[in-house]
Amino acid sequence: MPPDRVRPERSAWRDRDLSERHRLWGYDAPACDVDYLEYDFCKGVAICEWKHQYANPHSTNEPSIRAQRDLADRAGLSFFVIRRAFDMSWFDITPENDIARNKIKFANVNPVQFRINGEIEFVQFLYWLRNRVAPDHVLKMLAENPYIPSTNLDELRIAWKQCNVAEKITFWREINKFAPANPTNQNLPK
Repeated sequence: MPPDRVRPERSAWRDRDLSERHRLWGYDAPACDVDYLEYDFCKGVAICEWKHQYANPHSTNEPSIRAQRDLADRAGLSFFVIRRAFDMSWFDITPENDIARNKIKFANVNPVQFRINGEIEFVQFLYWLRNRVAPDHVLKMLAENPYIPSTNLDELRIAWKQCNVAEKITFWREINKFAPANPTNQNLPK
């Protein structure tokens, strides 16, 4: 396949330098990262592919999903695709292989896709995958320290590129209210 068929980096959340370099190695050397290998006592429990709430919906036929499913099947592990809210207020979990679907049958949830509301419930799910119960001290710590998402600089750059000039000027004026006066730097950014 010609090199122009290699898909560009889409999310900028991976190790961008390596990802971009690997794409130069050609169409016939595909690769994907494994987001999480959940494990317990040094033994794999599940392979999880994570998606941000704004990511494109995944397809079970995507080559990277098929490759991870194959890896999970060969290892005898559950494989899940997990889409999460930016603030971790919800997690949509899709079992992607028969091992995961069979395990989920015992949880009395939809074996095709189900939603978990909140980080605490999700952590309980992770412990359930390990045939354990989440410790009270962990759940208490999560309840007392709610997740506060940080803003990804790359997301800000993308948003900035999508702004029109008026929006950029308004934003620039707003942030300069909080900046110390600097008469040599009054130009708006490009």
